[in-house]
Amino acid sequence: MNSYFMPIESSFNPQPISKPEFQKLDFEVMGVCFEIQNRYGNQLDEKIYQEALARRLRRKGFHVHLEAGVNLRFGTFRRLYSCDLILNESFILECKATPDLVDAHKLQLLHYLFLTGVSYGRLINFRPASVQKWMMSNLVPLNERRHPELRFEGWNDEDECLPLSTFVQSLVADWGTGLLRNCYLSAIREHFNSSLHERAVPLRDASQLLGEKQMDILKSNHVIMLTSYSGDQAGRKTNLQRLLSLTPLHSLLWINIDLHTLSFIRLTQ
Repeated sequence: MNSYFMPIESSFNPQPISKPEFQKLDFEVMGVCFEIQNRYGNQLDEKIYQEALARRLRRKGFHVHLEAGVNLRFGTFRRLYSCDLILNESFILECKATPDLVDAHKLQLLHYLFLTGVSYGRLINFRPASVQKWMMSNLVPLNERRHPELRFEGWNDEDECLPLSTFVQSLVADWGTGLLRNCYLSAIREHFNSSLHERAVPLRDASQLLGEKQMDILKSNHVIMLTSYSGDQAGRKTNLQRLLSLTPLHSLLWINIDLHTLSFIRLTQ
């Protein structure tokens, strides 16, 4: 494995590529994708399209990594990801066979771009009548994502708050912002495993039981909520305050990891 960034290891060596170089490469790739769909139709499994694309691109002389591994780590935390295809060490291709591309697919591709440092990526969906495509680019350097603006509101030096904010700041200083929310949350859960527990919390409106909600509870009476919202947070803050008011918990520790801002907001009953 070649080390690219200290906490991130990949099975390939990412190379920079200019926009004109990417556009030329992309034109050839999409030509091959249309050839594949014209020959095989649109009813095959994703894996078959992925392997057919790799074979044809290799025949054209391109260097292709199939299911390239990327290992994300922090302390004892490990998470292995696999990119469908890496073309010429500089272009990520993710193959889909689904009725439509959705935001989750786009976030996954952006996650891979930020993980690897590759500048350009393409989602390719073979299921629609004509090949569907979506391009994404990584234009925010890692150093910038490692140093977001810090925002604290209602946060204090209580035992429950300080270690949590310190850990998340260290995590972001290594990984940067922009990765999938579950990466950060999984690392938090592993690090605080002795004091953080996921459990069903009863929701009540006065004496009426509304139901239950699975929540991450820190030291029995503080719920942790980790999000990756961008833009104005006022409405989201209001709704989180409403959620907290329905629980028997003392406070809600809200961590929001935006691309350029890392926020720690503590809401209380």
